[in-house]
Order: sequence, then C-alpha cells, then structure tokens
Amino acid sequence: MSEARGRIFLILWGEDTLCRACSLRDEGWYVETEGEDGARAFQFIRAEPPDAVVIDLDRRPSHGRELALALRQARATRALPLFFVGGRQAAVEKARAAFPDAAFLSWADLPAALERLAAPGAGEEMVAGTFWEALDRLIASGTVMIDRPAGAPHPRYPDFLYPLDYGYLAGTRAADGGGIDVWVGSQPRREVAGVICTIDLLKRDAEIKILLGCTPEEMQIALEAHNRFGQMAAILVPRTGEPPQQQRRS
Repeated sequence: MSEARGRIFLILWGEDTLCRACSLRDEGWYVETEGEDGARAFQFIRAEPPDAVVIDLDRRPSHGRELALALRQARATRALPLFFVGGRQAAVEKARAAFPDAAFLSWADLPAALERLAAPGAGEEMVAGTFWEALDRLIASGTVMIDRPAGAPHPRYPDFLYPLDYGYLAGTRAADGGGIDVWVGSQPRREVAGVICTIDLLKRDAEIKILLGCTPEEMQIALEAHNRFGQMAAILVPRTGEPPQQQRRS
C-alpha cells in the first residue's frame, strides 16, 4: 500500500459521508470523518491535527461554523487550512465573513485544491533563497490573523497588555502546533522588518516571531514584551543585517 498523500478530517452531516470519504481516499488521502458530534470532532482534531479540515456547508452550516470557530480559537489548531465545501449562498457568505482565510469551493473542485495543498508551489522552482527571501514568500502565501489586538490583555497574564497587534500566519505551523506568531507595527506596508527568537524554559521550546511593518522603535517594544517574563529570553534579529540584539534585564 502506497503512503497517503496527507491526512484530511472530513466534517459531513448526513448520509453522504462514506461516499465522499471514499472518493478522497481514492485520490490517495488518509481521511477521518465525523458526521454527528462537532464537539467530538474538535477533540479528535485538536489531539492530532490533520493537514486540512474539510467542512460541508450543504447540511447544518451553523454546526460547521461553530466547529471552525472552535478550531480557530484553539492555539494548536488555529492555523489549520479550512476548506468549506458546497452550501447555499447565504451559508457561504456567513462562513466567508467569519473565516476570510478559508477556502470556499464545490465538491468537484475539492480534489484540485487538495492537490495544491499536497504540493505547494507545484510548477514553480521551490528555491528558498536567503532567509529573508524565504520569509517573504511565506508571508505572501499566507494570511495574517490578528487575534490579540494592541491593548488586549494576555489570556494567562491579564496585567500584561499587548503593545502592538499580535497574531499568527494562517496555514503555517510553529513548534507549539499553532501558526507562526506575528507582531504587526504601524507601517502601511506589511514588510518583514526582522524576527524575534525566543526560548521559554517553562515550556521548554524555542520559537520565532515575525515582525511585519514595524519601525525600529516598535521592534524594541516587541522585544521588551518577550523579555519581561522571567522564564523567557529573546533576541531581536533585524533585517538590516545588524548583529542580534538582546535587551538586558535590569
């Protein structure tokens, strides 16, 4: 048996589940399904995030939107590619307004969309170039989602207010399973200004935070935000090529 092209979780309410799943399996995908309990589907997806989640809008579109919202709110699943399939115009418009980074298509178009997911950049030479060029390509091919706007409190440390817009790049995956984190500054053009590299001794992980449209002052503000927690240390790597900067704690 050949290796599956990827894992798809199919949310389909009704009697067509087996037929749709078999069609995708024939295309070479490993398919898991749920057609009765959205909460159960969420638990399965969060425990083992697939490569993409396909949600049927033909039946019970409100159930599909509720599940998608739960996936977007959970850090481990918020960057998963979402494919909404079928549905009446009103149902599609509601879902599109709530999830602008998702894909909306027909069942006939789904295989081709998954094909692009399996082989991103097909037909193009996938040469990363420099680190910054590769990062530019990553940003250009994704959608920045701001889920913690400037002034919002941290979910675990309410005394800390985000000094800049903070979010993630949809369709990417960081070490913690969520999307790659992004700070967004005040510059009108969202160009990569640098990255912040962090090490968290409590979580025992390391991450990068992309700095988009940030002035030098805003990059320092973002750096200070990460260095204010005792268990975390961070350095700033500006795009100018200057040596990494680490804020010294007083």
